Amino acid sequence: MYELVGERALGGADLARALGSAYAPGTLADARAAIAASGAEPFQVPMPASTYSAIAHGFLDGSGIESDLCALLAGREPRDALDVFVKAVRKG
Repeated sequence: MYELVGERALGGADLARALGSAYAPGTLADARAAIAASGAEPFQVPMPASTYSAIAHGFLDGSGIESDLCALLAGREPRDALDVFVKAVRKG
């Protein structure tokens, strides 16, 4: 098992700012409703809602984890996650 943790934690506000948008965190109930409205089957809703909750409460921020990322990159510098995100969103 590899622990892949980026160079810095990114949150919703960071991602929105990079795209020139505003960020307004929603509630877990809003997230569940949006997932359900996306066409997901009822049994599929709890998993992404649980992930949303974990992210919102900082459980996936990577703190306290020693990353294996640099060893896996074999001496190459990691790409900036925010830059990769922006390019992917803009590409569509």
